[in-house]
Amino acid sequence: MWNGVPYLFADFIKTIRKKKEEGIQYVSEKEPAYRFYLAWLTFPPMILFYFGKPVELIIIYGALGALFMPFLAVSLLLLLNSQKVTDAYRNRLTANLVLTGCLILFAFLGAQELMDIFAK
Repeated sequence: MWNGVPYLFADFIKTIRKKKEEGIQYVSEKEPAYRFYLAWLTFPPMILFYFGKPVELIIIYGALGALFMPFLAVSLLLLLNSQKVTDAYRNRLTANLVLTGCLILFAFLGAQELMDIFAK
């Protein structure tokens, strides 16, 4: 997780920005998006633990961890439907439906939780 997720985030940012570069450009550890996400994984838990808030740390990381699945679904939809990916490796209809269903489910559950919070 400490190495793979920042790479995935940096690749996602590179794809969203659609940088036009010659040849295949790999994500490196020196890219700002990679370093930002690595710092995001490192410092917030250390700061919360230092202040003696381990319960809040678990709640915050649980909530932020729940955002990983929709982030992964969006990344896979964008990356694996790109024209840069050869036809053999592109998403088919089933994969696109499952990933879209995942996004719809998380959007529905998130909206339901927000309505519950504001209803109180």
